[in-house]
Amino acid sequence: MTRVQPASLRVEATCQGFAVERLRAPAETGSFFSEVQLTESVPLTADGNVWRLPGRSSALRYRYTVGLEAIAGAYDHFDVAERSGDSLIAPAASWLLRPEPAPPGTPVRLSVRTPPHARFVTGLTRREGAHFLRSEQLRVATYGVFGSFATYRTAMESVSDDPAEIRTVLLDGSIAAGGQRVVAWVERGARAVAGFYGGFPVPRAMLAIVPQRGRRGVLFGKVLPQSEPAIAVSVGAETRESDLYGDWVLVHELFHLGFPSFFREGRWLDEGLATYYEPLIRARAGLATEAEVWSELLREMTSRIAAGGDESLEAARDFRRVYWGGAALCLIADVWHRKRSDGARGLEDGLRALVRGGGTADRVWSLDRAIDFIDGALDATILRQLAERHAHRAEPIALADTWDALGVRIDDGRLELDPSPERTRLRRSVLFGTENMRSGYRFEQARISSK
Repeated sequence: MTRVQPASLRVEATCQGFAVERLRAPAETGSFFSEVQLTESVPLTADGNVWRLPGRSSALRYRYTVGLEAIAGAYDHFDVAERSGDSLIAPAASWLLRPEPAPPGTPVRLSVRTPPHARFVTGLTRREGAHFLRSEQLRVATYGVFGSFATYRTAMESVSDDPAEIRTVLLDGSIAAGGQRVVAWVERGARAVAGFYGGFPVPRAMLAIVPQRGRRGVLFGKVLPQSEPAIAVSVGAETRESDLYGDWVLVHELFHLGFPSFFREGRWLDEGLATYYEPLIRARAGLATEAEVWSELLREMTSRIAAGGDESLEAARDFRRVYWGGAALCLIADVWHRKRSDGARGLEDGLRALVRGGGTADRVWSLDRAIDFIDGALDATILRQLAERHAHRAEPIALADTWDALGVRIDDGRLELDPSPERTRLRRSVLFGTENMRSGYRFEQARISSK
């Protein structure tokens, strides 16, 4: 079999309508760009990862070569570039030169042609035979996959009237669970998240599965939300079906699609929400028991929010404090809303309103705007108050009253759940959601057996 080797990419670009002074490559991959020149055969000289033009030009055509295979060899991670058998995944940001200065909102049209033995797929918006994004998205442009891979499309119910679609891309390489079971796992996770939001939160999303030789389990995942969101997930080649359904990464990353992106702020809320709701969503999908969820939340919040000492969540450098500190604030807000409304509403109702209001991962909002929107939808300012105390100041996060209201505690290393009707009702309204409680949700858990 002939090995698909995208040793290099040859890119040709046109800029019109604004004066360009320079072309910039990503700092990590700038040394892998070569033959940068104007199409009039005028070579440009590199200054680090920047190529300056002889003068400002508002009608510019240029071409260059990118050693994508060499980038994958140097980094071997899908954050920059990674090979998997006869396929290779890399964010478009790794292999696109950025014209500067470019006014925000300037449309960018990208056409990709591959040789007959190779294919290309990406999370970038596609129409009229090309892919589109905006100039400000070039530095974070989403994943593309080159080479040999399998693609599966699944229609989803959407938060809007139009149907949504998730496209699963299995990069070359085997996984012990089998490709069809991996796709079924992705679909089940996507439907669980869609159930939380009242529909899949974005019209289209790509999810790339990257097999890892000699490894077992779901190893890592990441969302790049610009244009149409794309998620990459590393899965060990030795992974069994039970490993897939026992893991949290997929649901965590899919959850992010229903929340706006921030710029250099608000990671505690973005990651805190995903960390808090992931086990609840998995429980509602029958993939975790009630005891497992409360044991995880209680143990992790107790041990993790102390990491990083007395830093505020915005300033915290330890990711455990950021993720679990943010999750603790989400728990406090959720319980507060459910007690206030006698279980009729929770924090998730504000998130559903946010999605319907356009606050999804492909949109960049400010932290203040997101907090005000959620609080406004719930007619309260609890999230704002918590942010002021803990995100911007370093007040300790007190959870004792919240755990007492839920009737959750650890005694001599064992989880205890208060059986009183009031605490049980509050606990299960948090765990399973108000709509499930109204419809007589059955609490038996359908577990996936090891194979």
